[in-house]
Formats: sequence, C-alpha cells, structure tokens
Amino acid sequence: MRRIRVFPFILLLIGALAAACQMPFADTKKSDDDLMIVTNAFDLIENYYVEPVDSLAIAQKGVDGMEAYLRSQDITFSREGMPQNQASSSRSKAIGYLSSNYGRLAKISGADARALQYAAVNEMVKSLDSYTIYLTPELLEDLKTLIEGAYFGLGIEVALIGDEIAVVSPVDDTPAFWAGIKPGDRIAEINGISTEHMTVLEAYKMLRGPLGTEVKLTIRRKDTSKPMEFSIVRQLIEIRQVKHRLMADGIGYVRIPFIHDDITNELKRALASFGKKESLKGLIIDMRSNPGGLLEESIAVCDLFMKSGTIVVSKGRAAFTNRVYKAYDQGDEPSCPIAILINEGTASASELVAFSLHNNRRAVLVGTRTFGKAIIQSVTEFNDGSALQLTIARYYSSEGVTFNEEGVYPDLYVRQAPSGAEAAARGNNSPVTKKNPYDTIPVVDVPPGDSGDAAVSIAHSILKEWVGTPSQDWLRQLAEKALRKEGGY
Repeated sequence: MRRIRVFPFILLLIGALAAACQMPFADTKKSDDDLMIVTNAFDLIENYYVEPVDSLAIAQKGVDGMEAYLRSQDITFSREGMPQNQASSSRSKAIGYLSSNYGRLAKISGADARALQYAAVNEMVKSLDSYTIYLTPELLEDLKTLIEGAYFGLGIEVALIGDEIAVVSPVDDTPAFWAGIKPGDRIAEINGISTEHMTVLEAYKMLRGPLGTEVKLTIRRKDTSKPMEFSIVRQLIEIRQVKHRLMADGIGYVRIPFIHDDITNELKRALASFGKKESLKGLIIDMRSNPGGLLEESIAVCDLFMKSGTIVVSKGRAAFTNRVYKAYDQGDEPSCPIAILINEGTASASELVAFSLHNNRRAVLVGTRTFGKAIIQSVTEFNDGSALQLTIARYYSSEGVTFNEEGVYPDLYVRQAPSGAEAAARGNNSPVTKKNPYDTIPVVDVPPGDSGDAAVSIAHSILKEWVGTPSQDWLRQLAEKALRKEGGY
C-alpha cells in the first residue's frame, strides 16, 4: 500500500490533488488474494478516519458488501454470524470475522475474489461520511486524468448531498455554465438513468465522454415545481486562469475560478499589474462558484493578504493531521480593504480563503452562504491500483469555529430577486433558512436575470467609500446606492 496525497476538499469533477501529507502508511508486498485490500482499508478507517469508529460494525458492513455482491450475481451461499471468540481486541475479532467470511465466500463457485473485496470496502465506507469513497483502479485512473486539468465533459462540479447528486457549481465558461446549470441543482437523471443510489464517481463517469457528444440531464431546482430538462454537448474542459482588471477609483478585480497549483503566482502577477500597492484602494476577489482546490495554495493565498495571525487550524484523530497554519509578514502584503464575492458554489478550499480572511478582519463578504465543506481527505493507493479517499481532518478557526456543513455567511446578502413564478413557488420563505450565526444579515435584491455585475458593483461601492470596519446598515445603504446609480450597474 502506498500513499498518494491529500485532498482538502470534496471530490469534484475537475478536482486536483493537494500537497502530500506525510502519512505513516507502510508498503506491503502481499497479493490482494489474501484479503489485503480489505484489511488495508480497514486499518486506514480504524486509525485515521476523522471520528472514532466501531470496528465490529465496520467489519459487519464489509461482510454485508461481499454477500450483496454474490446476490447480485445470483450466487447462493449460507450466512455466518459474528463469532463469539476470545479475541484480545475488537480489531482482532473484526479482522478474524472478515477473513473467515472472505475465505468461505471466495471458495464459492463463480465468486470473483477481487470483486468480493471491492464490494466489501465499498460497503464499509458507506457507513462513514458521504465524501469518503473507495476508488477502483478504473475510477482512480479517471481521477488522475482529471488531476491533469483537462477532460471532455460538461464542466459540472458535483457532490453527494444526502442521497442526491448535487451541483456544487458549474465551471466558468463551460457548456454547463452557458446552459444555465446552477449551484444547488439536484441531478435526478443522466441520459434517462436515475441517479438514486448513484455515487459521485458513477455520476462523473456518465457526465464525461467523447468530445461533441450530448448529455441529457433532468434537474430539480429549488423554487421550481417541475423538473427541468437540459441537453448539453460535451466539450474540452480546462482549468481557467485568474482574470483581472483595474476598475475605476483604483479598485482591483480578480476572478479566481479554481485554486490550482499556480494560483498564488497568478494572483501575484495580477496584483503587480495594478501598479504600486500603495495606489490600490481596494480589491474585489471573486470566488463565486469556485469549487475548491489545493490546501497549500489556499493557505498561500491567505498569506498574501495577512501579515500575522492564524490562517486555519486542522484537527483530526491522527497526530499528523493536527496543525496550525500561520501567516507571516513578507513585507509586500497589500493593505487595502478587500471584498470577497461568495455564493453556494464557493466550496472547500475557496471557502477556507473567505473564512480565514473574514475571520482575521481582512475582508468583507458579499453574496450568499457558501457550500459548507471544511474537510481534509487522504487518498491512499493500494497495490492492485485501487485507492481509498478518506476524510481525516476538519478545518477550524483559532477559536474552534468551523464552517463544515454550515457554510460561511456573508456580511451582505446579495440575492437575485425572484421572478413572478419563482416568488409564488417560494412563498414567504426566506433564502436564509438554516441556523444563522449572525443576529441579522442585511439583504439586497438584484433584478431577476442579473448576470452577476450587480454584486461586483456593490463590492466596488463598498471599497470606494471604505471607512473602516463596516456596519450592516452602512453596507445596505451602499448596496442600494450602487443599484440605483444610473439605473443599475
């Protein structure tokens, strides 16, 4: 078994591997025929999963998976219960139970020994969080292809939310983006096939395909009563570079679509293009629909704008996952105020940037609540070419606050005003329906169909008239002023 690297984010359709974490996983030369795939996965889960696990329950799930595989192949077998032996530990008892059942089931005529192990591990991880995934050799190779930054597909980032395949965000300037796919959309069907019980990677394999071919999606969207149908043609999807421009009044704008391995250098070049840092009066960082990326790069992005303080803290059960990431004075940090644009498609590593700069009072947040995924994952490859993507830690502020599941809330909630039909479907429900950590959040409605320029205009207005830590009333007043100006934006 050999270590690959660590994911600081959800497995997404254009995901990239994070910097390697020195994980104490020993290599093994044993073949997979003696249950090494299952036992390696079991040990990783028992020792490194972010929360303590019930070893015997995990073992039972493994046996359930093997038996389910045999049933799917119409192979008959007898069942055995958990042995009541005098094993010295739960682990020994669990491994013994897995081993005895594997040996028994693998001898059945027609049983595929490796498929039994794959089924066992797949069922074991289902009892954990929805982001821990077992990757068969074929799926791992697909993932490695994605890591290289280009593929043929639609440009949709997805995650498993509950039992549904949900859109985290469409990638900028991709077929999904131009077709109107939105963060939060639920994919009910792909090419007429229901996504019920489908894994993220199974969905991903159906979304990818040959250049120029069509994919039909059935989408369920919040605030709409009927499913929506989309026909989208696959194109080459590539990670986009930072877009930047200098706006009026000395306000800089940078769009970060993905936190890849050169994003910090690209951001430095963008800042340099604005001229001397003293002349920069404010900076808008647009991270809407940014699905995440690399941990070390997100830390470096934060450090560009912080002279000191704690960027983020990672915590897990394994000692090596407990780490405090600090900012250091490099002497060239811009001192101008910052407004970060966020939405429900801002996820994981990009959430970390917004969370940290806001928590350290370096940025005001404008937009909607973010996705809410503050986890670190390892990806460990086994000798047969399969791998386990395992949640090993979570992110926290220095005060112990996390945005996991809850998301990061904006200082100013900029939402798109619903159309007549959407308003009727929404009724009196506020878009802020979950627990709110703030007493109130000022809300500003922009016209239906706005392309996003309103949020930029509002952020520009805030930075142009910056007078220190802004109050909520002041934010609302500036937002409304920006929307009234010249009939809009």
